[in-house]
Amino acid sequence: MRFKIDQSNYGMLPRLGDFLINNKIDKVEIEITDDLEKLPYFSDIIPSIYQLLDYEMYFQVWLKNIPICVISPQAIDHILPSSDFKGEKDKQCKDCYWNKKCSGFPKGYFKKYDSQEICPKPDLPEEIMIEVEPKCNFDCQFCFNKVSFAKHGRDIKEISTKSIKKLIDNITGLGIGIIRFTGGEPLLRKDIFQLLKYSKDKGLEVRLNTNGSLIDNKVASKLRGIVDNVLIPIESYTDKEETKLTNTKNSLKKKVKAIELLKKQNIPVVRAGTVATQENILSFDKIAQFISKLPLDEWELYRPVPISKKKDLNISDEKISPDYTFIKDIVAGRPVLTYPLREGGFRLRYGRSRNAGLSSTSIHPMTMKVLDNFIAIGTQL
Repeated sequence: MRFKIDQSNYGMLPRLGDFLINNKIDKVEIEITDDLEKLPYFSDIIPSIYQLLDYEMYFQVWLKNIPICVISPQAIDHILPSSDFKGEKDKQCKDCYWNKKCSGFPKGYFKKYDSQEICPKPDLPEEIMIEVEPKCNFDCQFCFNKVSFAKHGRDIKEISTKSIKKLIDNITGLGIGIIRFTGGEPLLRKDIFQLLKYSKDKGLEVRLNTNGSLIDNKVASKLRGIVDNVLIPIESYTDKEETKLTNTKNSLKKKVKAIELLKKQNIPVVRAGTVATQENILSFDKIAQFISKLPLDEWELYRPVPISKKKDLNISDEKISPDYTFIKDIVAGRPVLTYPLREGGFRLRYGRSRNAGLSSTSIHPMTMKVLDNFIAIGTQL
């Protein structure tokens, strides 16, 4: 489906999502009118476009003939290049990272509205990550450090305070706005709070990747005001499994405690990250339920990074095979009628019928046929 935006109809975009779902439309292309008289101001229509993008889990949303710089970086992957559309560009566009890929503004746009919306993106990274501490108090199975700087062990000399401050100065001078401190475990570094504060004083957004095990009331209090964003990895919903993955006892309890302490100190963003391995993907719903109960601002999923061989992370090219004996462990309750790893399914509740008394249950003969000769009697009769 195509939807052409003009001054009169862009307000319909938020409602368009429900229409597409109800009519089972799996793709929509949004483009700007070529009628100069009806051409809308991008700053007016972008909020409505974002509301439509919230539906992207239900259908594809593509944006045609829309300049890249008016869209949030998180929405750029929705831009659909168009070879038959050549808009106009300003001299500012020459230095933009997206110059060659951007279709430009509709012809006549600058004359009608001016060029104040142009926001050229410099050819620079959005953030710089510094691995300030090679050592770690965890030994996670999936740690990608094992294929990078810690390939031959963690007995590595850390970068000096002076060198890191020089890096921070250079980052600020280039106009990069975000710095991330990681490791190893960065909180093992003695001058970490000094470096965090130095970055914050330079006007940078400061992010910290940590396993959370070293965060107590004192540490959380020190992080307040000098850290904007903290990422803590969570790989399971049970402490037993998390201990197995991190080779550290009570690791999940420590992470949960750290998250709670950080939010009490009003750290702006506290996030959790989960590596999608074959083991935890089968428990995804339980992990999601566990995560949803924590005072987190964001949850992210990551692909696994192979350490050396696929067997290291139990990664294989084989598809996960359903276990058709999974229902054998149901002892009582309402029987579950479904196939493993397939959509659909339901829970059957038995009730009384006319030919059954208060203390008995009757099942229609066709039940056996409908349920493929499967009957499970539960306690709710």
